[in-house]
Amino acid sequence: MSNVSKFLVKFYAFKFLNMCVFLYPVMAVMFGANGVSDVGIGTLMAIWAMIPITMTQTLKIIKPILYPLNTAPMVIRP
Repeated sequence: MSNVSKFLVKFYAFKFLNMCVFLYPVMAVMFGANGVSDVGIGTLMAIWAMIPITMTQTLKIIKPILYPLNTAPMVIRP
């Protein structure tokens, strides 16, 4: 197997595992073991779930304001 093939296998495996989000249950167990209450764990999980949704919606609102003609910003160079 070539180096590129090995890299692609590792890359796609990482992306698959990243999409499955196996880390959240592990983090919940670790937080519980360190004394964080169930309400605290639930609040953290809710906040972490809302951040990507909020950022996506904010960018959809702000982008037309920043770039009304769908053009790139002008760069002024000295």
